[in-house]
Amino acid sequence: MVGKFNDTKKTLIAKIKLAVPEATVEGNWREGINEIVRNLPFVTVRMKDVLQDVYDRNIGESSDGCIAHYPFSLFIFHSNCLESGEEKGKYAQDVADRIISYLSYQPSRIGYDIGEMSARESEPEGGHHRISRVIIEGSIGIKRID
Repeated sequence: MVGKFNDTKKTLIAKIKLAVPEATVEGNWREGINEIVRNLPFVTVRMKDVLQDVYDRNIGESSDGCIAHYPFSLFIFHSNCLESGEEKGKYAQDVADRIISYLSYQPSRIGYDIGEMSARESEPEGGHHRISRVIIEGSIGIKRID
């Protein structure tokens, strides 16, 4: 894939929907908690754009362009696991594992590389007691042809 910011974010959202078809996936990472709780599992996507100019190097289709790295954060919300002996965040952790496994496929499903993915648990804003949150952070490499 060769793309700019918006195209890359849309593709990432589409791939997450394929990895977890039962999830609601939104690009609006500031979605209200009431909307999230009604649509579990819920994944929000946040990205930023970091360009690296390419000098005297052919990047593929043309010698003009740059390499873009899109750091992203995925916020995964799911209901708490109430089974005895299980972590309360098990359901959110399971969704995170599915997303990481799907995106880690080689060759990359998006861009030329998805790397540096890591997951961590985090309390949802306001410390809601009925849901758990896992955050996945990673980076997508894309060729941008000018």
